[in-house]
Amino acid sequence: MEESTEHDKSTLQKKSSVKEEVIKKPLSAASALGATSLLTFVILALCWLVGFASRLFAIIRFESIIHEFDPWFNYRATHYMVENNFYKFLNWFDERAWYPLGRIVGGTVYPGLMVTSGAIHYVLNSLNFPIHIRDVCVFLAPT
Repeated sequence: MEESTEHDKSTLQKKSSVKEEVIKKPLSAASALGATSLLTFVILALCWLVGFASRLFAIIRFESIIHEFDPWFNYRATHYMVENNFYKFLNWFDERAWYPLGRIVGGTVYPGLMVTSGAIHYVLNSLNFPIHIRDVCVFLAPT
């Protein structure tokens, strides 16, 4: 009986010394990197949430329309790209922009917003979730 008690005491002492070593050791590089990654993710998620909430506030308050601060040109260009294709979009001459001269759209725009909106529209329609391109542009408007 005394042997088991001494064995239990030595086991407890070993466990407590292991715990003390773990507590005394500084964070390793891997755990510090994990904490940094988690913090970065949380900050980016909160930024996304605030941005989405600001877009949603305008939609709830005024309805799903393109407001004066959301460029109609981006909507028209995205609509043209979705109805036609990206190649025709790059070669599109828009006679309604810069009236009366018109504008060669493909060489004068950065199509990132249009391509992103078109891709979201395509993916949602492929998943049998029909959505108008205007609604996608309202949520992704450059503000």
